[in-house]
Amino acid sequence: MSADKGDNMMRERISINNKWLYSPSFSQEMIKNTYDERSMLEVRLPHTNAETPFHYFDESMYQFVSCYRKHIPVKPEWKDRQVNVTFDGAAHVATVYVNEQPVTTHYGGYTAFSADIGPYLTYEPGEDNVLTVVLDSRETSNVPPFGNVIDYMTYGGIYREVYLEIMNKTAIIDVFVQTKMLERETKKGHKKNEYKEYSAQHSAEYSAEHSAEYPAEHSAEYSTEHSTEQKAEHSWTVLLQIESTVDDEKRNPD
Repeated sequence: MSADKGDNMMRERISINNKWLYSPSFSQEMIKNTYDERSMLEVRLPHTNAETPFHYFDESMYQFVSCYRKHIPVKPEWKDRQVNVTFDGAAHVATVYVNEQPVTTHYGGYTAFSADIGPYLTYEPGEDNVLTVVLDSRETSNVPPFGNVIDYMTYGGIYREVYLEIMNKTAIIDVFVQTKMLERETKKGHKKNEYKEYSAQHSAEYSAEHSAEYPAEHSAEYSTEHSTEQKAEHSWTVLLQIESTVDDEKRNPD
């Protein structure tokens, strides 16, 4: 990690795929930081909640509620920054706790999700921070892709990577690139005239340049065709989604 002038620290991403603890069953005691973890299995992500045979098995083998726990190292300097945890995939209803406090619940095993866990962390040196995920891998009609007929198995588990992102309280969290038809953008104002002038000029230049090589009718055909193609060009718009947490009381509790 490097720093610019002042408090403009660069974003830091930390993978936390190793040394998770897993239990194929869940009890409320597992949410507590003091839970006795000796009965849990150490696993590495990505992880499936159950290994099935190649054939002749019942779907209930992987449809149950399980629990994952992870002790995460926290630096004191993170206290004044935003700390996000991102799950790239957890099937199918994931409830996330940090230090016994509920943070978020995500529905759908095939979409990534993030949550700000900064307000729930302890930043004192030597203090333990426990990330707990209660994962319901049962089929539920109101959670995609369920609700109708599907022709594939929907195994459970945290089956993709998990990482922390440490960033400034005000940061760009995502970038979207969107295309729009030029024709739609030029229906208002002078831009429409600009398009017409460009189209006519470009067609005339091409016709004059190639009139000696091709018959007049070929040049006219190309002029008409090329003008239509120009009309279908795309313009690009970049949208920046900005998230500010400076004045967010939820992120700065009393």
